[in-house]
Amino acid sequence: MNFLVISLSRKRTLSPINYNQWILSTVLLFASLSLYSQKMERPLRLGVHIGYSQQDVFPFGDEDYAHTSRYIKLQIGTPIWERQRQSLEVLVEPSVYFVEHQLLNLFFIKPSHPNFQENRELFTQNRSYQEYALNLGLIYAYSLNQNFKTYGLISVGPMTATADTERQRKGFSFSDILGIGMRYELGKWNYDLRFSLRHVSSANLRRPNNGHNNAGIEIGFSYNL
Repeated sequence: MNFLVISLSRKRTLSPINYNQWILSTVLLFASLSLYSQKMERPLRLGVHIGYSQQDVFPFGDEDYAHTSRYIKLQIGTPIWERQRQSLEVLVEPSVYFVEHQLLNLFFIKPSHPNFQENRELFTQNRSYQEYALNLGLIYAYSLNQNFKTYGLISVGPMTATADTERQRKGFSFSDILGIGMRYELGKWNYDLRFSLRHVSSANLRRPNNGHNNAGIEIGFSYNL
């Protein structure tokens, strides 16, 4: 938990407009999912996950840059299909990522780039910024017994970053996540351990579009309303 305390205690420069839009979108999606679960008489699952991810591990390990993140995710989910031991759940994940990024290979920025010397000096520093993401996805789960489930996750959604890097401009981008996990259910409480791969880029809508990759681990809990 120390990494979260350190990350949250640092002075950060936030973008009020993007932050307010992120909050509004989260509230609207939560309200929509709540209405759906009530109408279909299905439980709504609410929870929180915390995690850590980095770029320099399998299957990534790009030597051009270092990229780590500590993050907090809300979990808003409801089942849409169930059959014997199988189930499918819609998941909404509003997330905040506290990122540290550093360019390691200064030759990644070519002399043909505008202001390449200034950019090399800037991006080879270890810099901190935030990302606000709102992922929408599906969880396919299989029950091993009455208490344990394994599952796979896929999600995608818009996000905004508060700083430029040599690989991506600040502002609007997309957050893509693949994950696998295990869940222990005890009454209405759920406890999760999850491994995930995340890719962030602007889908060629803006340049540069090299994007960032991370592999991470997270833990969390949720409650079935």
